[in-house]
This record gives sequence, structure tokens and C-alpha cells, in this order.
Amino acid sequence: GVRLPLRVFASKTLTQKSPRAILAVVDDTAWAKPSIEPATAEAIVRGETVLVQFAPRGVGATATSLSAADQIEVRRRYMLLGQTADAMRAWDITRAITALHAKELLGDTRIHLSASREQAVNALYASLFIDGLTGVELALPTISHLTGPDYLNVLRYLDVPQTLAMAAERQPVKLTGTDPDKWSWTTQTAQRLGWPRDRLSW
Repeated sequence: GVRLPLRVFASKTLTQKSPRAILAVVDDTAWAKPSIEPATAEAIVRGETVLVQFAPRGVGATATSLSAADQIEVRRRYMLLGQTADAMRAWDITRAITALHAKELLGDTRIHLSASREQAVNALYASLFIDGLTGVELALPTISHLTGPDYLNVLRYLDVPQTLAMAAERQPVKLTGTDPDKWSWTTQTAQRLGWPRDRLSW
């Protein structure tokens, strides 16, 4: 029963039947003050690119007005019920992709997924359950679940570097604003498996 808005930037007349499509998972700041890189804005005007901004539950248009202390209490209560808000945000991202593939929106157009900070990790997990992405771009991702986001018992099995390797096995993944040396587990895995250089880039 959670309804979440999609903010679409597109030319009224697309010059290509299947333009480049980007789903940007944004945080509170980016939702409140949307900004578009100049090159992307020019491509939108030319009808070559469609940019969709999306904020999952509890972010942007559905952000809570609770105090920081109350938000921590709500996070704990969700965990006691067997779920976390971040896990549902990953679900929201998969549903946003499904919505974009509706005929009245982007149809069969393949989508490039981008996100930053904690939402970058949520987008990373979502990409494991989405087929046909052209790529995933993550800015300033957290390197471990010790600093977020929250997934129940996740550290019993893996951490963010292992998830990154699984995602890169499915489509190209690019990381920005982070030190490759901190992701040595992932880079070593890519080298041992002989992946192409564009499969994991910085």
C-alpha cells in the first residue's frame, strides 16, 4: 500500500525509439533540490536520454518527520517484526524498474541504474533481482553493513564487497568517490575470474 512518485525528465519528442534511460535513486537532498549534470540535460533536450529520479519509502516525498531518536526506535521495531526499512527500499527500487517498463512509460527500453551513499547499497542489492540493466553506477557507497544499510543477519553470510561481485557478474558496475583499495576482495575476485575491465570500473 505504499505509493511512491517517479520524477521524469524527458523531451516531448524522443528522437530515438529506445532512448537511453537512467533511473537515479536519490536521497532527501537530491529530491528536494533536483540537479542534472549538463551533459545529461543536453541529451534530454535532444531526445536521446530519459532521466527518472526516484526516492524509496521514507526518503524524499515520503520522508518521516520523526526525531532522530524516534527513527532509531522505529528501525528497531521493524527488525523485531522480521523486516527492515532498507530491505523494503531495495524492493521499492525493483518495483520502480517494473513501473518504468510499462507501455505508457519506457516499455522495453533497457535501464541504467544509479544511486549514491546508503541508497547505493540498496540499489546494488536491487540489481541482483532485475534482469536487463545496461549497468549500475554507485557514488560514495558504504563499504560495509556495519555502517549501513540494515539487512537482518546479512553479515552472517556476506558484506557489501561480496554483493558488489555478484552484481558485477550480471552487468557492468562503476563506483565513484571511493578508494578501490578498500574493495580488494571484489577486485581480486574479478581478476581471478578473468572478467573484462568494463565489468568493474572506478
